[in-house]
Amino acid sequence: MNDYLSKPVQLKELEAALERFQRFARVGGGGARGCRAASEPIDRNVLTNLRKDLGSNGDDAVAELVAAFQKEAPALMAALGVPSRRTALPI
Repeated sequence: MNDYLSKPVQLKELEAALERFQRFARVGGGGARGCRAASEPIDRNVLTNLRKDLGSNGDDAVAELVAAFQKEAPALMAALGVPSRRTALPI
């Protein structure tokens, strides 16, 4: 998303930016730069590199990160009005 909103954020400007982003995502733009398609929610290469970078604690840290995401994301998505597609993330 390349839209910049200055503070204080105005509700109408935020709504317009989100609508542009949703429209872009619906036509196959994939959302923000570098995002993967909805059928591939997680880039396994990123997780592999993260595990390596974190060393001996990598597996536990990535598992904790994914668990936190799975716990928090549904409420955040609901607040944004995004329909939930609850599926297990491939870690």
